[in-house]
Amino acid sequence: MTKPISRKMAVDCLLHQGGVGFIYCGICGSALFPNDNIQFDHIHAIVHDGPHEYQNIRPVHAECHKIKTKADIQANAKIKRLINPRPSKRPMKSGKQKIPSRPFQKRVK
Repeated sequence: MTKPISRKMAVDCLLHQGGVGFIYCGICGSALFPNDNIQFDHIHAIVHDGPHEYQNIRPVHAECHKIKTKADIQANAKIKRLINPRPSKRPMKSGKQKIPSRPFQKRVK
């Protein structure tokens, strides 16, 4: 079982892991500065059963995080569609069957 981590603990862990020097964005690779909008991203997303541990967290730019989160949500939706497909709304179309004729007469001009 993993314990929830605070933002301060994540920052402390990342600062001590890298040693002296810059911290880089985990997605684009550019340096992160104190005045940048910095967010924390799970390397292996929680929606894909990723652990909520400090080893799975990395600092990223807010813009990079938004793009990755969108991709994670789309991938999760695709997995759900593949695992649990819904029945077709148009069963006649997929069965290649001819549509039955009308039970009433056509309109005469």
